Amino acid sequence: MVMPRVTWRRELAWAIGLLSLAVILGFMFHWPLVQASFRGNLTALLDVKRQERREVQFQGVRTLDLAQGSVVINNPGRIRLFCVI
Repeated sequence: MVMPRVTWRRELAWAIGLLSLAVILGFMFHWPLVQASFRGNLTALLDVKRQERREVQFQGVRTLDLAQGSVVINNPGRIRLFCVI
């Protein structure tokens, strides 16, 4: 049985094809982010999405603002479980 000889051109063609497929699939699955990036408001969109995720993830968790956090740090005997966001 004779094995076919694979040339570097064929390997290069496969590599380019697979990379092209990866780029196309990436654009398909993340198209809203690509559009927001082209428009220049990707940072604002990501901030909104991050805030939505925090509202769901930290629902019911008591939080501190900066002033309350300094009181807790200065009075370590009164520490309770809080999450600073």
